[in-house]
Amino acid sequence: MNATEARLLRIEVDDGFLAGLELDFALGLNVIIGARGTGKTSLIELLRYCLDAPTFTDAAGPKVTQQAVAVLGDGRVTVELVLGDERMVVHRTARDEEPRGSGRQAFPVTVLGQNEIEAVGASPLGRLNLIDRFLGDRSEFDANVLSLGTRLRSLTSEVTNLREARAEIEGQIEMLSSVPAALDAARAEQQSALQSIEGADKQQKQLQALQTRSAALSTQSGVFQRSREALQHFGAGIRALLRNPAAPESWPSTAGEEDRLQPIRESFQQALRNLRLASSSVDNALQQLESVESTTAAERATFEEQARGLRRFLNQLREGFSAIARRVSELEEQAGELNALQALRDEQDRRISEVAAQRREVYRQLDAVRETRYKDRAGVAQRLNSELGKSIKVTITRSGNTTRYASAITAALRGTGLHYNRLAPVVASRMSPLELVESVETADRESFAQVIEIAADRADAVISGLAESNLADIISVPIEDSVTLELLDGVEYKDVNQVSIGQRCTVVLPILLSQHGSVLVLDQPEDHLDNSFVTETLVEVLRHRGGNDQLIIVSHNANIPVLGEADQVVAMGSDGRRAFVTSKGPLESAASVAAITTIMEGGAEAFERRARFYRKVLG
Repeated sequence: MNATEARLLRIEVDDGFLAGLELDFALGLNVIIGARGTGKTSLIELLRYCLDAPTFTDAAGPKVTQQAVAVLGDGRVTVELVLGDERMVVHRTARDEEPRGSGRQAFPVTVLGQNEIEAVGASPLGRLNLIDRFLGDRSEFDANVLSLGTRLRSLTSEVTNLREARAEIEGQIEMLSSVPAALDAARAEQQSALQSIEGADKQQKQLQALQTRSAALSTQSGVFQRSREALQHFGAGIRALLRNPAAPESWPSTAGEEDRLQPIRESFQQALRNLRLASSSVDNALQQLESVESTTAAERATFEEQARGLRRFLNQLREGFSAIARRVSELEEQAGELNALQALRDEQDRRISEVAAQRREVYRQLDAVRETRYKDRAGVAQRLNSELGKSIKVTITRSGNTTRYASAITAALRGTGLHYNRLAPVVASRMSPLELVESVETADRESFAQVIEIAADRADAVISGLAESNLADIISVPIEDSVTLELLDGVEYKDVNQVSIGQRCTVVLPILLSQHGSVLVLDQPEDHLDNSFVTETLVEVLRHRGGNDQLIIVSHNANIPVLGEADQVVAMGSDGRRAFVTSKGPLESAASVAAITTIMEGGAEAFERRARFYRKVLG
């Protein structure tokens, strides 16, 4: 369950409050001591800044960076470390956006500053990060979720566009809905008029054939026009891509001699050639279509001229027949357009179903990725519950943190006049983003009302409100697992949000210290803790640390270095302008004993006086 083992070797600072600092770290427990204002916290924050170690909560990030930059000034901090079998040197200045000197973007180092330990327990994100720390690098998981989420957004936008186009087609069909009945009536009237014309049978049949052919040609013209517009739009898109190709950047010399982007560039150039070929093919298709349109227009003009001649002839036979014939011709053209629109609507329905099915598959893949992550987290929880005993209980709830999902629903309903602040969390807890989006797209008000348990008219208002929003924002919103941490208080478990800050720390610290083979940096973990917990629990965990563990702890409590059997004690001092190391060595060294006695015990005399008091009182 451990990530790649890491170990910090050394830190150097060449300017700022810690200018000239050079400090080697030991494997095992390193305890940094010193009076207030001697740079202990500054040292911790420079470690975090140089390695770009992530904060467990969003609120801590900006503050931590500001503090590190202020301490560093115009200088540079350098950290030497070992990651697996690889030795690395990383450095960073206040102007650097990220660490330099290593190709690795993330280091398995956990840093928690003052007051961050209790904040971890109180924050849903902090608790989740506390568990994910046991799972190592989550970049692959994040990349999969981002990729699938982006695909979901794209497919949902495509469904939205298809449905909008279908609605427009449906509107045109509705406008032509009376045409079939009107055409039947006009044809019956025309037939009756023709039958009353003696000796006009041959002309009547010719006219009917010409009208039918002309209507077919009119329908073809509509199809050709829409096809030409689609091809022109497609060709314009290709030309836009060719005008502004997003080519891979040049390989910088600092990235190494081997240009690892060359195969990608070749593929990109092939893509450009394919685009140019596609553009040429579209132009050829447009030319062919223009020829077909021209032929059809000429043929239609010929038929219409013939029809006009017949109508003039028949009109001489019977007054008023021409108007009926024109009416039939117009209606037949409209009927042909109606048939074409209905076929186009059917094609839109097919495409909508196809894209919706693709989206459901992508959502299933995303759900599978999240399920795997959940099982990994549940495994961590099971291990922690086994190792930490009955006093602490860790529970993982699959997709239990719907806060961001509910916020997305709230944003979509803002301005609708609905009581969305109460409604959004209910919807988020009962319907997945996919279920909600599909209900909105299909206007399935009845199912929505039944699941959410609201009246039909209110369900209709919610569906209508959401339909006006960008559904891609809803379906792609991340839903994380939730982590519940509980402390056994007497005979019942209490959530960490219902206990004191000190009790919250007694839950978080044992979990932090349960991961072995990694680097853990803590700034004054004893804050908010009573000495009994420090000596009975925290110290015992420190004493039983693994052989590959490395802990760096800033502390004002003598029990941590002494009873925790520190491998190295670092004492720091300050002259007011800068801080420095005054001594460094094993716990049993004279310098370490003197520093602990002076800084943490108030001096040898104070320590002896307390000892005499306890001997006297305790007999």
